[in-house]
Amino acid sequence: MTVPLLEQHAIRHLVKRLGKRYAGRHDEETIRRTVEEIERRYQDANVHTFVPLLVERDAKRVLDRMR
Repeated sequence: MTVPLLEQHAIRHLVKRLGKRYAGRHDEETIRRTVEEIERRYQDANVHTFVPLLVERDAKRVLDRMR
């Protein structure tokens, strides 16, 4: 399934925001891989409007636990 452009854009910005939030705790590669892994869980969603928000919520949970 093709990921909508707006969702791709939102995910790219999410990685940047999380990079700033977790600077010094996680490197960019760890953040990017975490976001990509979580995003794949939602790839078959019927509605993609809220996927970036769900990915952000889940990624924060994972990254917080990785401290």
